[in-house]
Amino acid sequence: MSLKVSDIHVKARSRLLAARQQLLKDLFAESLKKMKEMSAEDFNQFVRTQLEQVQLSGDVEMVVGQDSTKYATEENKKVWQKAASSQMNLSIAERTIPKRSGFLLRQGEIEYNFTFEAMLGTSEEELSSELLNLIFDGE
Repeated sequence: MSLKVSDIHVKARSRLLAARQQLLKDLFAESLKKMKEMSAEDFNQFVRTQLEQVQLSGDVEMVVGQDSTKYATEENKKVWQKAASSQMNLSIAERTIPKRSGFLLRQGEIEYNFTFEAMLGTSEEELSSELLNLIFDGE
């Protein structure tokens, strides 16, 4: 009888864990969707912030994600180039990153990945347990 009860508890915990994992997956999918729908002004602010953080000098190439090409207008490209430091020679690539949103900065062999998918992936790893604790109040 105790084995059956134990088995029921294990199955219940397994289902609860699966439900929590699905909730996290849905939460991050919704976050990605909202990031992809940001305004051009917000995207430009995002680009400016990242350009300030990397503090690169010399030739740097920006490659925009395929899902963010709507932001890559000639006017916005000028805004991004103006936002780059005076030591940075920023060029915007004609090619895109397939099935991604956000952008990459490339300098030689070094890439700085500011795609939304990569940023959320990193955040998901760091925040999952904290989010579950908040959602389920430490259960």
